[in-house]
Amino acid sequence: MANKSNKSAVVIIPPKSVWEQIQNIRSKFDKAYDRWMPHINLIYPFAPDSEFSNLLPRLKDQLQNVAPFTVVFTKDSIGYFEHGQRCGLWLKPLIHSQQYSRPTDSNHLQQLFPNFNDLNVINEKGFQPHLTLGQFKHNEIQRVVNDLKQNWKPVNFKVDEIFLISRKGFSDPFEIRDSVALGN
Repeated sequence: MANKSNKSAVVIIPPKSVWEQIQNIRSKFDKAYDRWMPHINLIYPFAPDSEFSNLLPRLKDQLQNVAPFTVVFTKDSIGYFEHGQRCGLWLKPLIHSQQYSRPTDSNHLQQLFPNFNDLNVINEKGFQPHLTLGQFKHNEIQRVVNDLKQNWKPVNFKVDEIFLISRKGFSDPFEIRDSVALGN
């Protein structure tokens, strides 16, 4: 198995047609706005992008029986994680699917890549799929959450593929390198 790289990930990327509201918030509050597109990490860190071509067949095989599904971000999706001195503001995806097994289930891709489990062991709650909106001080976060909930317009999109992304250097933006379609 390949080494882990903090310069690559397997992610869900919302279509650009739903980015406006998300990016307006991220552009003001997310320190990683210039490096990451709006995304939900499924595996991070992942293998170096030089290994993508070797790993793609396994990913395609694993995902061929996963039906496309819909992700919805409502005002109830808005929440936060505490990270030491700061809080990470995020959207928790509400998943609408006829099929239980989907890439956002914590064990789905772990069966395929058990060594890439950093997101499963990051805290005691295990894997928490989310889309990051920004970072705030503890004394600011509740006000920000309340303000966003008052003005939030629901976002929904169909997920019919996942993406392999990477970046050249740690300050460079991530770019889509490949995608894997869901379903047959």
